[in-house]
Amino acid sequence: MNPFYQLLMGYSMSRGELGLQLTQQEKQFAQFQKWIQGKKSCSSSDIAVCT
Repeated sequence: MNPFYQLLMGYSMSRGELGLQLTQQEKQFAQFQKWIQGKKSCSSSDIAVCT
């Protein structure tokens, strides 16, 4: 598992456990994968394989 992914999951879990709301930037970033998949016509969850 990618160390950055582990850090991100830990961060997200901690925020949830503390009951913190997402910031505006985090809400926008959450839509990034959907946006890039639409631009690249890709349905994979692994953006690295999208062409």
